[in-house]
Amino acid sequence: MSSDQPNRRLLAGLGPLFTQGIQLALTVVVLFFIGNWLDTRWGTAPWLMLTGIFIGIVGGLIKFSRTAMQVGREEDAKDKSAPPHV
Repeated sequence: MSSDQPNRRLLAGLGPLFTQGIQLALTVVVLFFIGNWLDTRWGTAPWLMLTGIFIGIVGGLIKFSRTAMQVGREEDAKDKSAPPHV
């Protein structure tokens, strides 16, 4: 086993979390702009913009948490199936 294999395994495990972080940020930004656009159209400022931000944050954090738990379970399963190091 090469010394850089554990690093690759770690990065492969963290990849989905980085993706979820980017997705969280984009979701919040998109819902902010949709809420802002609807506020200017219907004259409800700032309520729809704040609602969009809130929905984006809550939904994104739920998705991020689920992904993090799934990655953790997969890593635990890999650790249990791997032969012990001598």
